[in-house]
Amino acid sequence: MNWYYSSVDGRKGPLTESEFRELVQAGIITDDTQVWNEHIGRWQPYRDISIRLHSVDVGHEHRETLLPSPHQHTDSFATAGAPVTSQMYSFEFTGSGGEYFRIWIVNLLLSVLTLGIYSAWAKVRKNQYFCRHMRIAGSSFDYHGNPIAILKGRIIAVILLLGLHYLPGFNMHLYYFILILFIIVFPFLLTRSFAFRLHNTSWRNIRFRFHGKAQDTALTLYGYGLLIPISFGLCYPLFYQRIRAFLYNHASFGKTYARFDTGAWPVYSVFLKTVGIGIAAGLIAGVVGWGIGGFFGSAGSQTARVLGIGIIGAVSYALFSFMAYPFFQASMTNLIWNNLRLGAAGFVSTQRTGSLAVLLFSNAFLTLITLGLYWPWASVRLARYRAETLALRTELGVDDFVADAEADMAATGEEVTDVFDFDISF
Repeated sequence: MNWYYSSVDGRKGPLTESEFRELVQAGIITDDTQVWNEHIGRWQPYRDISIRLHSVDVGHEHRETLLPSPHQHTDSFATAGAPVTSQMYSFEFTGSGGEYFRIWIVNLLLSVLTLGIYSAWAKVRKNQYFCRHMRIAGSSFDYHGNPIAILKGRIIAVILLLGLHYLPGFNMHLYYFILILFIIVFPFLLTRSFAFRLHNTSWRNIRFRFHGKAQDTALTLYGYGLLIPISFGLCYPLFYQRIRAFLYNHASFGKTYARFDTGAWPVYSVFLKTVGIGIAAGLIAGVVGWGIGGFFGSAGSQTARVLGIGIIGAVSYALFSFMAYPFFQASMTNLIWNNLRLGAAGFVSTQRTGSLAVLLFSNAFLTLITLGLYWPWASVRLARYRAETLALRTELGVDDFVADAEADMAATGEEVTDVFDFDISF
């Protein structure tokens, strides 16, 4: 049995049982360390693992280890008389900021010169670059989107939005007619957009698919969406969870379907913790602003009050951006990936709030001081971080997993791509 653990430098492993025991004894693996092996099934803190079969003494401290004893190993973990084994395949991103800068600057200039028309071709070039440099098990992803289809989608979106913006000044009856029509067709457009994105993404020549229907999209979007204003926003995490469950539960790799197993409460937990961090950031900002405002003037000074309010706002935004946003992104990303399955395979995501905060802050700072020119490097750094903190776990070898997906797909043949002929980036 091989062990893995997460550290500030990324995932470590595989480790034998004796190597894992030495790290526990040395204090390198603590109660808060995220650990994984093929029998646990998902990453979790050392302290939360319920099966602790024997213990060791570390100095004067009594600590339990997670190492199974020989006579208990089969009974605790065996399936049909033999232990279940699985393999881990880490994602990697091989792109560089310099390479992507050349693509990005050409895309930007041509989009400006063509008044946005080239942006459809720019999106295809961008997606192809990031897909073809994202690898797992020695193979890259690919993107097959047709820029004409993307341009058609953008023309549809522009016509709808311009109509909704300008029609009230001409004819309110026509405006309401267009608005109702938009509400009716929006789920259809959204469904086609999801289908276009997945159908045009592939790995080892097998395409992803989206099987959702427009009526199901409408029920999820409007059914749960209407609960948000009725509940004064309290149902937004439920809406968030249902939308993602709908997307993932209707997606597949070839004919191997995905499954999203998380209910609403874990999503609510992430939202509540994020709100708590935001409140704490506001309180800290309030204290700082009050102190600085009082330093620059008396309590009745209008200038001091304005200065204090301005500082409160600026510090609140900075603290929220540096603390709450990275926490939400890392926690929600881990929650989604660690509860997403693709056939017999699962995923392991190990993003950390601290490392993500440093990455996002440094990206934002360098992009700001370079007047936006650092953006390609920032995009590559973020893609690399996401890849390095994600792995595929499968009880099959990856070749057998792909063979199953290919066999299922060959049974029905390749679908006609004309039904996925536009993409609207809602």
